[in-house]
Order: sequence, then structure tokens, then C-alpha cells
Amino acid sequence: MKLSTTQIEQLYKFTRDHYVEHYDLQTELVDHLANGIEKRWENNPKLSFEDALNAEFKEFGIFGFSDIIEKHTSAISKRYLKIIFRFMREYIKLPKIIGTLCAVSLLFYFIRYVSFSEWVIGFAYFGFFLYLTILTFKEKRKYNTKAKKTGKRWKLEEMIYNTGYGWFSVLNLFQIMYHLDVLISDNYIVQMLTAMILVFVMLFTYISVNVLPEKAEELLREAYPEYELSV
Repeated sequence: MKLSTTQIEQLYKFTRDHYVEHYDLQTELVDHLANGIEKRWENNPKLSFEDALNAEFKEFGIFGFSDIIEKHTSAISKRYLKIIFRFMREYIKLPKIIGTLCAVSLLFYFIRYVSFSEWVIGFAYFGFFLYLTILTFKEKRKYNTKAKKTGKRWKLEEMIYNTGYGWFSVLNLFQIMYHLDVLISDNYIVQMLTAMILVFVMLFTYISVNVLPEKAEELLREAYPEYELSV
């Protein structure tokens, strides 16, 4: 015996009622619950839908879907980082590697020959902070408007529009810059490595806050075959 469309919708509601917010994980759980219920009906056709659902939910243990949500979040976070590094690889290939090498060379020059005053670093930090604040507000509003329209929230989409990794990268970048005098000796190799790390952090930030939101639709269709039907 197969579940009806109404019962499938009830399963979606059941997952939402148990704090599963994202549609991609809801779909995985609904599929799992539906298969479990149908197997129970094979053994006991008289079992009601509600009893079969409750019995299947008990299989998840006392924490319910909590462990599944945590594992799903971890898996999507890894996928998100892989996407960023996929785009970063383009900057070590022609023709973009030319710009990358120029950026490393320019930073190396500043590190070796220019003194970084605290007020310059502070001004630059404030500029990046203001830029990210505006961008984060803009992207989150775009995401919330779209989620409200479709009634669906996708975990990867939330990460793309959240720009959280961009904030983390910028904070690390300015922590490095603020302590340059302590971290950097007169050693040529140390200064070159520092320049390379700074360029890496800046590329990571640029991709996470600029490139990924622009390519969100393409990336989500790539990650979720059912995404096309939901927009």
C-alpha cells in the first residue's frame, strides 16, 4: 500500500513541526518515513497511518531528528566549502593566475617596504565592515523574500546568502594585518608566505560574498535536482 498525496503532505508538516526547517532535509526525511510506513503496512495492513508514523519516528531515538539535522548541516557546510575552493582553483590557472600573482607581489612589496599604521588598518577594517553589513542585509532580505514566496528553505541556499564565511574571513584578515609587525620578520620567505596567505583570505572572502550569491541559482540546480520544480 502506497501513501497518498495528502499523507505525504502530512509527513512534510510532521517534519516542520519537529523543527526541520529546510526543504532539502524535509524531503530526505519524508522519503525515509514514507518507506518505513509502507514496509510496516506490508506486515500489518490494518495499522493506521498515525500509529505507523509514530512507530517510525521512535526509530530516531529520544532526540528525534536532532542528530540528523546536525549531520545534514555538517554535510552541507562541507559541500559549501568545496564549492568555494572549486572557484578558488580558477585563480591558480590561466588567465586568472596572472592577477593572483600580481596581488601577491603587490602585498609582498607593502609588507616588506611600507609601514602599516594602526589608523590605516582601522579605516580599512571599518570600510570592509560597512560593506559586509550592507551586503549581508541585502542578501538576507533577498533570501527571506524568496523563501516566503516559495515556502521552501534550502540549507545550501541559506549558507550562500548568509555570507557568514565572508565575515569570518575578513575578521581573520584584519587580525593578521593588525599584528603584522609581530608576525613578520625581515625574512624574505616569511614575508612572501604572509602575502600569499593574505591573498588566499581575500579570495575566499570575495568568492563567498560576491561570486556565490550571483551564481546561487546555478549552484542550487546543480545540488538539488528538485530545485527547478520549486522556483
